[in-house]
Amino acid sequence: MRCPLRDRIEVVVEAGKKAEDLTRQLLAFSRRQTLRMEPVDIGETVAGIAKMLRRMVREDIILELHTAPTRSVLADRAQIEQVIINLVVNARDAMPEGGTVIIGTSELELAAAGELSEIPAGAYVVISVSDTGIGMSRELREKIFEPFFTTKEMGKGTGLGLSSVFGIVKQHNGHVSVYSEPGKGTTFRIYLPGIDRDAVSAGGATAHKFPHGTGTILVVDDDSAVRRVIVDTLQPLGYLILEASGGEEALAINDTHAGTIQVLLTDVIMPHMNGGELADKIKARHPGVKVMYMSGYTHNTIANHGALEKGVVFLQKPLKLTELTEKVRELTTAGLGN
Repeated sequence: MRCPLRDRIEVVVEAGKKAEDLTRQLLAFSRRQTLRMEPVDIGETVAGIAKMLRRMVREDIILELHTAPTRSVLADRAQIEQVIINLVVNARDAMPEGGTVIIGTSELELAAAGELSEIPAGAYVVISVSDTGIGMSRELREKIFEPFFTTKEMGKGTGLGLSSVFGIVKQHNGHVSVYSEPGKGTTFRIYLPGIDRDAVSAGGATAHKFPHGTGTILVVDDDSAVRRVIVDTLQPLGYLILEASGGEEALAINDTHAGTIQVLLTDVIMPHMNGGELADKIKARHPGVKVMYMSGYTHNTIANHGALEKGVVFLQKPLKLTELTEKVRELTTAGLGN
């Protein structure tokens, strides 16, 4: 005999799980999730969740992987996995009588104009998820990324799966396209900015691609992968780089370093001490230090932490290495900054 109290507890736990999922999807859509950025190999990411994806689709659905070697992207691996999972679930539900889902990866070099002129020029890693399902009309395609829009019957979906995909991709400075016709299946393509192979490699940044400079940069970020990308980019250009994983460590380095620190490059949202608080403490000791903030959070979220005041230099994650090197050069030579 089941205990009535146990039944009630299970209902509460299930409701809590649904609320957690809903909150996560709302955060993804509004682009307010905390990102753990690191160089990510998309092909390896797909392969790593392939077994789970195969368990998610029905026996009448074939899952094919067509992954090609690509450059890495600066991304939150867990969020990219969530994008792929959501797209596969969407494909599964679009094939009630079975079919095929194909996940592919490739590279694309975009010029300033062309078929994808709405996407800035540059090198991209493309994730494609195609299905042989029922497809969509033009009217449906125009609504699928809207929050709470769903074609499923009541109780079968929240309408946040694709809107969260859209939010995650945009938070990564990426783009989403969808191609579909009724009865002919659907293909989603995710375009994520690729990391320049010359800029991030065993040998670091190449001298001819980014401007050289001099000076000492204190890099503060609780994500070691992000610090590694910055060090590998700036150090070969002539800068002395000091690293810290948080505010207290950065203050200790600042107090014991024999020379002058020209630039503090700090993440905004960190445990125990945020970037604004750290900058205030360091500037109290050394008023001449220039400060540059970086974050994966959105504009509105960062504004709440006081890091988007007029004149403040701010870099959006994923970092664009050209912008990073140019801003560092400006701060160490022309005296721009706060």
